[in-house]
Amino acid sequence: MRDEDESGLEKLQRGLYAREEPERKEADDLELDPQAVREVWTDAEVPPPRAKIPVMKTIFIFSVIFFLIALGMAAFVFFKGDNVVSSENVDLEVTGPVNLRGGDELRLAVSIRNRNNARLTKGSLNITFPEGAKEPDDVSQELSFVSVPVRDLSPGGREESEVRAVIFGAENESKKFKMVFEYRVAGSNALFSKEAEYEIILSSAPLTLRIDALREISSGQEYEMVINIVSNAASPLESIAVRVDYPFGFRFGSALPLPTFGDNVWILETLSPREQRSFRIKGVMSGREGEERAFKVSLGSRSSLNERDIGSVFISAVHKTAVRSPFISAALFIDGDDSTKDYVSRSGKTIRVDVNWQNNLPVSVRDLAVEARLSGNALDKRSVTVENGFYDSAGDVVIWNKEHKSDFGDVSAGAKGVLSFIFNPLSWSANQNLRNPEVSVSLSVKGKRAEAAVPEELFQTVSRKIKIATDLTLGSRAVYSVGPFVGRGPLPPKAERETTYTIIWTVTNTANLVSNVEAIASLPSYVKWLGKSSPSGERINFDQSSNKVTWELGDVRSGAGWATAAKQVSFQILLTPSESQIGTAPVLVSGMSISALDRFTGTEIRSGESQLTTRISTDPIFNVGMELVVK
Repeated sequence: MRDEDESGLEKLQRGLYAREEPERKEADDLELDPQAVREVWTDAEVPPPRAKIPVMKTIFIFSVIFFLIALGMAAFVFFKGDNVVSSENVDLEVTGPVNLRGGDELRLAVSIRNRNNARLTKGSLNITFPEGAKEPDDVSQELSFVSVPVRDLSPGGREESEVRAVIFGAENESKKFKMVFEYRVAGSNALFSKEAEYEIILSSAPLTLRIDALREISSGQEYEMVINIVSNAASPLESIAVRVDYPFGFRFGSALPLPTFGDNVWILETLSPREQRSFRIKGVMSGREGEERAFKVSLGSRSSLNERDIGSVFISAVHKTAVRSPFISAALFIDGDDSTKDYVSRSGKTIRVDVNWQNNLPVSVRDLAVEARLSGNALDKRSVTVENGFYDSAGDVVIWNKEHKSDFGDVSAGAKGVLSFIFNPLSWSANQNLRNPEVSVSLSVKGKRAEAAVPEELFQTVSRKIKIATDLTLGSRAVYSVGPFVGRGPLPPKAERETTYTIIWTVTNTANLVSNVEAIASLPSYVKWLGKSSPSGERINFDQSSNKVTWELGDVRSGAGWATAAKQVSFQILLTPSESQIGTAPVLVSGMSISALDRFTGTEIRSGESQLTTRISTDPIFNVGMELVVK
């Protein structure tokens, strides 16, 4: 029963651990169970092999499953959409006019709508204005950026606001506004934004600009430009700036009205609706044949950063003028000087004016006429003398034409010549009320081309001014018995004995104010400075190292010593002559001169060197021989 109860495994285990050698069976003794082994297996009965799945394929399968699950969840959230916020669900709309006149007020309606399912909080509408935008209640204030708070918007909520500004700019200029709505979501610190732009076209500028000037001009000719502006704005314009940029080759002469800054900027405090203003500019144009000169005129609001500049340009225009060689060139020489600068002469000096002319055309010019017009408060009409011409004193014009020069009836191509006249300026001694004396000379040339049907042409040179410098003089004398200091010591002076003298300086001035006036002199080694001067308020100094005396006067007005009292100072010196100087009149003061700046002519004035000796001829007690040193 035991063997029958043991299983096969138990039998195997017992056999392995048995002490006796197990019973061996021969192969022939083995009995085969015909049911256990079959010789033939059918295909249906063959068991399939177990497939092995690769690791990467397993990972891929799990990835696909995860992706499908995530996609499903995203679709669920997207279509359900309870807590998702998107800027696509925020509407920012700006409505307003498409066109606007420059200078008019613009009103824009801004609408913000929340189509999200979440509440929008801490919102702000940030507006960036275009250049030329002004505060509607104060057009002098510029608008650049404004941030407007926006109330919280519930789902489906809407906020309406209005943006106001006065817009300035050029005609047909585009102006763009940028609107940015920034917001947060309740319970989140994330910042979201929605942007929109609004564009408007200015149908007209707030100002109309017109420039009247020549399109062609001869080099060296006087050039005149007239600028006309008219206000198109419905309300007064304030702080309007007008700027003219001059081209190379243009020399500014004058303007009416006078510029506010420099020679090219005008500021208009107020310009009423439909008000018109004009600006007249004169100067001289120079250049080569065929060159073009461009003037740029700009109108706009005055800059808040630089009062001399334009903050926002409303309108600008460019006027071009071509430079042509004159058909008749004429150069003006004053005492041989042909520069374009003012010429400075002195009172009482004869002035010579030469006109060098030439026909630059390849053909003849008929009926040539040259005129030199004179003007100014220093012109002495009786002194004008003309060579081969005529002076019309009634019109103050010197004339040369075919009546005085027969060759002016038909001037051949390339012909040239010189015309001359002289005059003297009025003297100060005869006209002590004369201030800032000057004489202006302006040339014009007229003629006709030899070809038919060509109109008369005119060439006019720049007017040159001749300014007359003032006469500033330093008068000096030495005295012994008169003046603020009484002399002591022998007279005539004795060798190796001390004698004191008083030096008196007197300064006079004629026509023009002078500044930085200074008188200087040197003392010889045998003359000593005593440190006494009068009046005490005068700035007179002595430099012992150089033995130089300096009197600083500052400004001296015109008419000093004529219409008003002269400037005067006195100082005392001590002479100790040597025996080597016996029989001579020793020098007391040498190198006396005066210098100053003539404020009218802009030139420095300096009078010549002079000296004083012991010959004190202006002293009442002086007799001939008292100047000589004795033993």
